[in-house]
Amino acid sequence: LASGAVQRYFLPLGVAWETRESDPLERLGKWALAKVRRRERMGALHDAFGDPEFSRALARAMQRHETARAGRGELRFSSTSRFADYADALGGEIVVPALEQSNTGVFFGHRLFLKGYRRMRAGVNPELELGRFLTEASPFPQVAPVVGAVEYAEPGTEPVTLAILQAFVENQGDLWT
Repeated sequence: LASGAVQRYFLPLGVAWETRESDPLERLGKWALAKVRRRERMGALHDAFGDPEFSRALARAMQRHETARAGRGELRFSSTSRFADYADALGGEIVVPALEQSNTGVFFGHRLFLKGYRRMRAGVNPELELGRFLTEASPFPQVAPVVGAVEYAEPGTEPVTLAILQAFVENQGDLWT
């Protein structure tokens, strides 16, 4: 930025290749970022959240408490004791609504909600910290339980929350409207 400050953003990418049955640009729509070519093969570079299988893979990695090298750090996938209550939702329908401005939301039917944070902010994420506490340490039934999370950590730094998975709660809208 003009002030010299640095902002980092989380934008997982995927490549979807064209087949006789499927044009990735049509299938991915607004999630497509650019056409790609590898020799005679054509495809689309896209925001990975536009592919339901990406979100399903994130949730399954949370379930297994996986870690993965990423850049200078690692991705840490975690889940709470409530994951088992919702694990069957991972195989169901996934809906990715219209793009939002600051986060990306993904619905696993009417059971789970995955929120991908776009801006990477170092330090404890209050939604994750309070959600975990109210799910695990002092269960409070009036909040959506935290089911899992994805964090990125580099050596010597505090982790950055990239995504949080919560139980879906029926509602009549959001606070903004």
